[in-house]
Amino acid sequence: MKRIFTLLFATMLAGQACASFKSGNLYYNITSDCEPYSVEVTYQYLLKKENYSGLTAIKIPKTIIYNEIEYSVTSIGENAFNYCYDLASITIPNSIISIGSSAFRDCGGLKSVTIPNSVTSIGYEAFFGCIGLTSVTIPESVTSIDQSAFVFCSGLTSVTIPNSAISIGGWAFSCCNLKSVTIPESVTSIGDLAFDGAKNIVYSGSLSSDNNWGALTLNGTVDGDFIYADAEKTQLTGYIGNGGNVTISSSVTSIGSSTFSRCNGLTSVTIPNSVTSIGGGAFEGCNDLTSVTIPESVTTIGGSAFRSCGGLTSVTIPNSVTNIGGNAFKDCSGLTSFTIPNSVTSIESSVFYGCSGLMSVIIPNSVTSIGLSAFEGCSGLTSVTIPKSVTRIGSYAFKDCSSLTSVTIPNTVTSIGAAAFKGCSNLVIYCEAASEPKNWVEKWNGNCSVVWGHILSTAIANSADNAVNIYVHHNTIVVENATDEILVYNAMGNLVCRDAINRILAEIIIKDTGVYIVKTGNTVKRVMVN
Repeated sequence: MKRIFTLLFATMLAGQACASFKSGNLYYNITSDCEPYSVEVTYQYLLKKENYSGLTAIKIPKTIIYNEIEYSVTSIGENAFNYCYDLASITIPNSIISIGSSAFRDCGGLKSVTIPNSVTSIGYEAFFGCIGLTSVTIPESVTSIDQSAFVFCSGLTSVTIPNSAISIGGWAFSCCNLKSVTIPESVTSIGDLAFDGAKNIVYSGSLSSDNNWGALTLNGTVDGDFIYADAEKTQLTGYIGNGGNVTISSSVTSIGSSTFSRCNGLTSVTIPNSVTSIGGGAFEGCNDLTSVTIPESVTTIGGSAFRSCGGLTSVTIPNSVTNIGGNAFKDCSGLTSFTIPNSVTSIESSVFYGCSGLMSVIIPNSVTSIGLSAFEGCSGLTSVTIPKSVTRIGSYAFKDCSSLTSVTIPNTVTSIGAAAFKGCSNLVIYCEAASEPKNWVEKWNGNCSVVWGHILSTAIANSADNAVNIYVHHNTIVVENATDEILVYNAMGNLVCRDAINRILAEIIIKDTGVYIVKTGNTVKRVMVN
C-alpha cells in the first residue's frame, strides 16, 4: 500500500514538473495528467508582443504525444495567440471545447475563422481587435459568446448565431460593421451595448414585415429587431438593426440605457404605448434619426437620451412626461421648435445645450426652474417665454443665444445665476421687478440692456380663453371671437392700438415688425409680426 502511494505521489510531482511543453511550433499546458489526458494551447512568451512572432499559419493538432502519453488538445488557452499580428489563418480541430479569453486578441492579419462543432464557449475578448476578420462561422455547439468577444472586428460584416446559443455578452459585437445578423430562438440574454456602434447592421432571417428587416426571436416568440432583458420581453435593452423605420413591440415597457446608441442608419422610431421610460443615452449619437414619436405612456426621458441626434428636426413630448434628464437633447442642431409639456416642473442642466437650429420654445406654467446651461449655444433661438411659475434661472441658461431680441422676466424669479444671458448681443431684457433682486448674481445679464419695472408683466402668462383665437397673417393681427375690447401693446409696454368693438373677427394692421402682446377679456397672447 505504501509503495502504491509513493508511486502515485511521484507521478503527481512528475505531472507538475512538466505542466508546460513545446511540440512542433506550439506550446501547451497540461490540463489533465490522468485519463483522459488533455492539454490546452498556450502562448509562447510571457512578453506577449513577441508571441509566436512571424508565424502566419497555424494548424492545431487534435492530439499530441508527450513523454509517451497521448494528450487530447481540448482548449485554446487564455492569451494563446494574442498580438500575433502576422497570423493569417488558423485550423482548429473538433477536439477543442473552449476558446479562452483574449485567445486571438489583436490578430489583425486573421481573415477567417471556422470554429468546429465541438466548441461550446467563446471567451472574453477572444477575437478583440481582429480588424482583418471578415468571416467567422460559429457552430451549433456554442452556448455562450462572452463579453467583448468580437469587439472592434471592423471588417466583420455578417455573423450567424447558432440555435444552441443562450447568451451573448455585453459589447460582444460592438463597433463591428455588421450588415447581417441572425439571432435564434434559444438566446435568452444579450448584454448591454452588445451591438453598440454597429453602423450598418440589419437582419437576415425570416421577415416579420414588408421591409428589409428580419426577425429577432426570443424564447420562441417573434418580436422584431430587438433585445430584451427578461423572458417576458418587457424591458428592451438592446437593438441590432440599422437603416429605416423602427416599430417597437407593444410588450416593451422600458427602453434601456444606450439601447440604440450610435445606430447611425436609424431614421425614425415609433415607441408603443406600453413604454413608460426611455433610458439614459438610449438614442445618443443616432445622427440620421429625423423623427421620433413618444407616446402618452412615457413618464421619464433619461439623461442624454437623444444627445447628438443632429438630424432630429422635431419631437413632441406628451403631457405624461414629468422628467426630462440633463443633456437629453444636447447638440441636436436640427431641432427647430420644441414644446415642453405642462407636466414638467424643471428644465434640467444642458437639456438643449448647442441646439443651434432651435428657433422657438414654449415653457409651460408648470416649470419652476431653468437649469444650468439649459439653452446655452441656442444661437437660432429668437423667442422664449418665461412663465410666472419660474423662480430660478441657472447660470449660463441662455448664454450665447445671439438671436434673442427680447425676454421678459416675471417678478416671481428670485434667483438668476452667473452669465445667464452672456453673449446675447441683440437682447433687451424686460424685468417686472422695479430693481434687481438681491439673489440675482452680479453680471447675470452679461452686457445686455435691462428695462426695470416692465408694466406688461401680466401679459406674459399667455393665458387663453378656448373660444378666442389670436394669430398673425402677414402684417395683420387677427382676433377671432373677441370677448371684450382688443388691446395691442409693443414689447416696450406701450399701447399701440385699441379696438373697442367686440366682434367675431377683428383685423388690426401693424406697420412695424416685432413682438406684440394682444389682450381681450381674460385672454392674453404674445405674437410676432414679421
